[in-house]
Amino acid sequence: MKRCVVAVGSVTDAIKLERLLSNKNIKTELEKLDPSLTEKGCTYGIEIPCSRTSSASKALQYTDVNYKILAI
Repeated sequence: MKRCVVAVGSVTDAIKLERLLSNKNIKTELEKLDPSLTEKGCTYGIEIPCSRTSSASKALQYTDVNYKILAI
C-alpha cells in the first residue's frame, strides 16, 4: 500500500509542519524516515493521507521550511 509523506531535515521542522497540517484538518503522523529515501538525506517525515497531498501542498506553500512530498 502506497504511503504519502512530507519529508523534512529535522524533527523541529517536522513538528512545525505537522502542527500546520493538523490546523488545516489534515490527519498526520510523525515518523523517522530512512535517510536513503531522499536526495538530501531528510530523516523525518509526516505521513498524510495520499488523497490530501494537494491540500497539504497548498497549506505548506508559504512556509520557510524545505520539504518534499514523497509517495513511498
